Amino acid sequence: MVSLQQGLLTDEFEVSMVKLRRWFGVARRTVYCRPTKAPPKIQEAIAALLSKRSRLSAIGPSPACLA
Repeated sequence: MVSLQQGLLTDEFEVSMVKLRRWFGVARRTVYCRPTKAPPKIQEAIAALLSKRSRLSAIGPSPACLA
């Protein structure tokens, strides 16, 4: 919608976003409110456990596990 508005502006035809939405029958929230996905959040305690586990698995099994 914004790119269309900018294209019209380069042709020296100024149209408000409200008019464009009315012409195309688009709801206001679909133009202004873009859904964004937040990056996954991990707690510090869980991150510490996972890094410790990956370090231990890189070393190999302990002798107690082999018995």
